[in-house]
Order: sequence, then C-alpha cells, then structure tokens
Amino acid sequence: MYSIPGLKALAQLASVDLATPPSAGQVAFHLAPRITASGRMDSAAIALELIITEKVARAEELAARLEGLNQERQAAEQHVVAESIAMLEVDPSLLLRRAIVLAGDFAQGVIGIAASRLIENYHRPTIINEDGTGKESCSAGASVVSTCVKRSISALLS
Repeated sequence: MYSIPGLKALAQLASVDLATPPSAGQVAFHLAPRITASGRMDSAAIALELIITEKVARAEELAARLEGLNQERQAAEQHVVAESIAMLEVDPSLLLRRAIVLAGDFAQGVIGIAASRLIENYHRPTIINEDGTGKESCSAGASVVSTCVKRSISALLS
C-alpha cells in the first residue's frame, strides 16, 4: 500500500501491518517512538534519511538502527525513572514541595519523558536536570493538568 521503503522497513520491525492505514495508536506507540529515538539518542538525520531513501537495503539498515536507538531510549528512560524514584525514597522531603526537582547524570533526550512518568506516580509538577558532564546542563519538566510549571518554578525560587 505504501511506497516509502523506510516506512515499510520500520513498520515491519515494529510489527505494524501496512496492508491498511495504521491506526493512531500504531503510529503513536509503535512507529513514532522509533522515529523520535533518533533525535533523542543520536541524530534526527537518521530518521530523515529513513523517510527519504528510495533504496530498500538502506531503508532496512536505517530501520534497524532506529530499532536499536529506540531500545537504548527505553533503557535510558527506565534508568532515569528508577534513579529518580530512588532519590525520592532516600529523601522523602523532596515530595513535600510543590514540585519535584531532581538532577543526575541522565541522558538528555529522555528526561522529559521520565518527568512525565514520575507525574503518573507522584501527581505533581516534575523537573529533571541532567548534569551536563562537560557541557551545559539541560532541564525538562512536565506538569499535572491543573498546575503551571512556570508558576511552580517561581514558587520554588521565592
């Protein structure tokens, strides 16, 4: 049905049958994470090349690379969540604040996803900072529906 070799190769690895148009769930939970893993863990150019290549062998190679990067992304995300939970268990006073703010030696590309996972457990705005090991550090935050992250940060600073 689709003539984009990269999409076909990626769908095959993700067990998405392209005989019919993929559902929103298949795109959101099977295809998109593999595509975005390239930018989170390496370079978005990998995903771009996957989409534009016309060579089947190259498409299969790139799809396999995205599959590997997605597995790395999943492991990195699990690491950040596990380390964050361990920090909160060691210092439960962190949960008494209006927002959870944590820092560690984390993969920059997954800290936003990890912050969202912590919200599921702790129901408060969460900001995670990766320490930057030799470069500038980066932070990502996520919030519960009724709370503004900007106001939560302002309250923490005052």
